[in-house]
Amino acid sequence: MYISSDTNIWIDFKTINAISLPFKLQNNYVMSNDAIQDELLSPYELKDELLCLGLIPINLDDSDLLLVYQYGSKYTQLSAYDTFAMAIAKNRNYILLTGDGNLRKVALAEGVMVRGTLWIFDELFSNGYLTKIEYLQYLKEIKKYNGRQIRLPSVEIQKRIDMLK
Repeated sequence: MYISSDTNIWIDFKTINAISLPFKLQNNYVMSNDAIQDELLSPYELKDELLCLGLIPINLDDSDLLLVYQYGSKYTQLSAYDTFAMAIAKNRNYILLTGDGNLRKVALAEGVMVRGTLWIFDELFSNGYLTKIEYLQYLKEIKKYNGRQIRLPSVEIQKRIDMLK
């Protein structure tokens, strides 16, 4: 399956030292080449690390750019790179991977399937790439950084932790 990713997802995984985990799944993660060059700047090695792991740079075509323009005009709360990720997902019928609340709302309004960091962890666990202990440890790491570098719904994190205990 192809997944158009937003930058914040990779920040989440980098924060908890788990940047390679999503690439264990049988997904193809794509991101606009412009976003890769302009947004994946911190930490310095993040861009190269993701490209080595398999992140696929996408150049926007004319139909993508038309959607970028439409989304930029209609949804002024989105950044340019948010509109890139959205356009790729909508135009190519990919899943949108983001933790950005505004982008999630827009995607749902536009009929785009949206997933996030916790979904990746759920998939890793349910497909046997993480043991119960590893899954719980990662959830605790997410919880530790939540509200700072990571911004995920605390209730959803806790629900998963409680389920595992």
